[in-house]
Amino acid sequence: MSEKLLPRLEKAAAKGLKELNVPGVAVAVVKDGKMIYSAGFGYADLEKKVKMTAEHLLPIGSASKAFTATCAVMLAAEGKLDLDKPIRDYIPELKLSDPVAGAHATTRDMLCHRTGMPRHVLSWIVINECSRRELVSVVDHPLYLLQVVRPEISAQSTGLCDALKHLP
Repeated sequence: MSEKLLPRLEKAAAKGLKELNVPGVAVAVVKDGKMIYSAGFGYADLEKKVKMTAEHLLPIGSASKAFTATCAVMLAAEGKLDLDKPIRDYIPELKLSDPVAGAHATTRDMLCHRTGMPRHVLSWIVINECSRRELVSVVDHPLYLLQVVRPEISAQSTGLCDALKHLP
């Protein structure tokens, strides 16, 4: 990383902490598939004055949803994915705790949160309770979570709720 770029990056991180009113952030720069810089800024725990480091585990919020949706739409544009076909057409082993939702859920349903599954799928709960090894084991078997997490509401009522929001 350029010696001139590093102070600008650090200044931008400090400015972001202040403007977004967040206690800390971890930053990584990847070039050509390799991490060339990583650092923590601010605090991981403001009350206990624990400094943020590049090694802290942090939930990524909804950032992955944008990446996933972008990739899905790109695949659809290339004719490699139909957003309205059941996901089981592509991932036959997919099973949700609600068998009806599991059989009929489409990529579009998943992207729009219309399966009845809670939006967090335990990630916010377990991130501070698990070791890195345990988190990786969950990531290695993500379909298991979909089988054990109970829907908040049925998949059928979710579509109706979404439709009702658009009525005058």
